[in-house]
Parts: sequence; structure tokens; C-alpha cells
Amino acid sequence: MIKDMILSGAQALDDSEGFTIDRSKYMNASSANTCIRKQWFERHLPEVEQDWGYARRGKQGELYLVDCLRASGAELAYCGEDQVSIVSDEHRISATPDGYMNTDHGWLALEFKTIDPRTNRNYLPKPDHVTQLQLGMQLAHLQEDDWPKPTGGKLIYMDASNYNDILEFDIQMDHEILDRMATELLEKETLDH
Repeated sequence: MIKDMILSGAQALDDSEGFTIDRSKYMNASSANTCIRKQWFERHLPEVEQDWGYARRGKQGELYLVDCLRASGAELAYCGEDQVSIVSDEHRISATPDGYMNTDHGWLALEFKTIDPRTNRNYLPKPDHVTQLQLGMQLAHLQEDDWPKPTGGKLIYMDASNYNDILEFDIQMDHEILDRMATELLEKETLDH
């Protein structure tokens, strides 16, 4: 009974979250390295019943990290509940960055991930996560003038069983990634037709 109420409430929270864009019109940064067929099915087929427990774990971990950074005095933008989706209509690519932190060297793009304690850390950072962050960084540079323009990024992994076990990776800008991914997207779509 209580479990059913919790799961029902979790679904209601997920449903109220929403995105600020129609994600079906864009390749999303979080799935950029997956095959075009999978991306198409994600956007066009009816939703399938899934267990979103891992995604909820990730969201809660992200909110915890943002709360801790704010409590430490970090200057953050578009983090936690203030996240905003950004797009490039020219490239047909979108992202919902986890946020930005102002540092002595300029804005730093942030991407937070929770990991299972059994994760093989030799394989971190995951290439998909690097691509996601790099796409988000480049999309940020296409936004209006007052949007944070990151000079680099941090990919942060937190052990979901021990919140003090945190790994961080510096991620460099890839100034060509939007054009490269847009070209790959176009080529894949051409092959599929």
C-alpha cells in the first residue's frame, strides 16, 4: 500500500517536471551517441512501461549536489529546479544541461551522474557523458548574450551508496561537435530512408 502510494507520487512528480521544448524535434545530447534508429523510436513510438527508479536516483543525486554547491557559496546558474532546455534549430540538437558554475576562470558547465558502487571506474568518464556535456557547452554559446558561456566543463560522478565518494573529470570544449553531430545525424537519416 505505501509502496504503491510512493510510486504513484513519484510518477506525479516526474509528470510535473516537463521540459521547456518539444524534445521530439531534436536529437537530444543525452542520446547523441546512440544509433539513429533508437533515437527515432524514442521520439515516435508510444511510451512503454519502464522502471524509472535509476533516473529518479540520478535526479535526487543531482539535487543533492546542487544543494551542497549552493550551501558552499558557489555561484550557480540554471541548476537543479532551475534547469532549462536549450536548442540549435540549425543543427536540430537539444540539451538540458545540469547547470553552470561561475569560477575565477569563467563559467564551467556541469554534468552530474550517479553511479552504482560496483561501477568499474576505469571506464569513466563514459564517452556518452562526455559527448552530452560537450554538446551542452557548445549549445550554451548559441544562446542569448546573458546566457553563461562556459570555457570548459566538469563531469561529476557520485556513488549512489556513498554520497561522499565523488569523482570529477575536466572536459574540454569541442568547438566542432555541433557541426559534426548534425552531419552524422543527416547521414544516418539519409541511410534510413
